[in-house]
Amino acid sequence: MDAIKALYPVVFPAEDLLPLVRDLLAEKTGVTSLVASNGGSVIGHFIFTSCSIETSTCMLSLLGPL
Repeated sequence: MDAIKALYPVVFPAEDLLPLVRDLLAEKTGVTSLVASNGGSVIGHFIFTSCSIETSTCMLSLLGPL
């Protein structure tokens, strides 16, 4: 988690996305978190959240900040 927290200010210096990322990662269901690493260092983080469209029975996933 510390490596993920350190990544966001570097990648998104003009935006404070850490509160959003923390809230999403605290969700018990509907969130998928993937970490990309290279040589033991975190180089990317991807968040997918489940959602639906009111007029459809299809379930979708939204890609969060990456």
